Amino acid sequence: MELTREEIHFGRTQFHLLIYRSNGQQYQDLFVRIMSSRRAGFKTVKPHGKQGDRKNDGYEQEAGRYFQIYAPENPSAAVAAAVKKAVEDFKGLKEFWEKVSPIREYRFAFNDKYLGPYPEIETALTQLGKENGLAACGTFLAHDLLREFEQMDSAAMMDVVGLLPNPANLRSLDFNTFSEVLTFIVQTNVSLDTSQLNAANFDEKIRFNGLSKEVGTLLTHGSFQSGAVRRFFDTIGKISASTIRDALAAIYDAKKESAAVANLPTDRRADIIFFEILQDIMPHQTRQLQDAAIVLMAHFFESCDIFEAPTLSI
Repeated sequence: MELTREEIHFGRTQFHLLIYRSNGQQYQDLFVRIMSSRRAGFKTVKPHGKQGDRKNDGYEQEAGRYFQIYAPENPSAAVAAAVKKAVEDFKGLKEFWEKVSPIREYRFAFNDKYLGPYPEIETALTQLGKENGLAACGTFLAHDLLREFEQMDSAAMMDVVGLLPNPANLRSLDFNTFSEVLTFIVQTNVSLDTSQLNAANFDEKIRFNGLSKEVGTLLTHGSFQSGAVRRFFDTIGKISASTIRDALAAIYDAKKESAAVANLPTDRRADIIFFEILQDIMPHQTRQLQDAAIVLMAHFFESCDIFEAPTLSI
């Protein structure tokens, strides 16, 4: 199945979200999953006893290419630790694996969370490569893993990031499914006393919040079905609109705050927050639930209960 331009964008955004959320073993699992899918010769080593994997988190034997993975929660605060780990782990790697399969390349797979390379780490690895006569020695960063992800087929991509929204799929909703989404939001047990915000022009609000054209299209198509939300509250729902509004607003505020703390890049921040909310309000991933969740978000986006209302110039 060939992905649309919008689905490719959503896949990239959801992958960015995975990168930001993944630390330690989570990132290692993500790395291994993608590299195993992408590279036929990639092998992982099952840790055994006190010796573990002998400092080998994955390798391509024929190429003599070895990977060591490090994914701290805060990359900027872990540069010195990363340098120490890169150097010391190579010593352990060489001590055992050089006899098994000669080391020609050493890649330090560092989850920089798109902050970019750190000179201290790059310098240490360059020196390490020279001292050991390696053909290549350097970092393998988040953007490198993204490139591998982008080369996967659509089924494999969705196996990693989940369903990819498509505006064309936002059709009439099943109220039973819709009810599940609403119930799940309330079960987050987050309350926030938010003031009623004035509605703003839909397109203007999309631009004001820095949302991409692709996410804007999703919200626009979702808004076409917002009548279903009103009918739910008027005729079916036992949960008040204000309860859902406050729960969604609280989730948005929490995601916005965590994005600021994580120093996510401003050009992707709004899209990442959108997908974080979308994932959090879905009890499980099905196309029907995803469509319903987008419609729900569009309804409260239009009324300025999630994301920001454009500032009016005087």
